[in-house]
Amino acid sequence: MKIEVLSHEAGGIRRLTLELPEPATVGSALSAAGLGRDCEARVGMFGRLCSAEEAISEGARVEVYRVLLADPKQVRRQRARIRRPQA
Repeated sequence: MKIEVLSHEAGGIRRLTLELPEPATVGSALSAAGLGRDCEARVGMFGRLCSAEEAISEGARVEVYRVLLADPKQVRRQRARIRRPQA
């Protein structure tokens, strides 16, 4: 079965197309991509969080999500404070 694995790297998004034997899991796809499960990142398929034991099918897109460095809400508030004139 043919699947895609996406992960984040310093230069951008790394996209690998892999051919895996059936049955396959998210964990086996990560291992085949050289990512393993020793990273702290969360994984998902098509934007939905899942576990490494979840089965995958033909055409699946496994995504490795990086850890956020800052809370997006907090960053937005800081930008708004800078742009808003103080009264």
